[in-house]
Amino acid sequence: NWIGFLPVWLKNIIPATSLLYAFSLYEIILSLWLISGKKIFYASILAASTLFLIIITNISELDILFRDIAILFSAVALIILSYKEK
Repeated sequence: NWIGFLPVWLKNIIPATSLLYAFSLYEIILSLWLISGKKIFYASILAASTLFLIIITNISELDILFRDIAILFSAVALIILSYKEK
């Protein structure tokens, strides 16, 4: 079901199943990076950018994405809190 949330133009370039597996791997790596606490400023920028793009590309599904907006703000808070540590 998650394949439906991928942008159509991207599914035209890369097969949807492969794209979903690649994005899942990307999210796992990003979450492990965030948990590790190393270079957290850059990891949080990447996380916030990812969430922002997910929200923008699926803006019509806002009733499903409302939780992602809260997660985006927590990523932004992490950027602010870790700014001095970069």
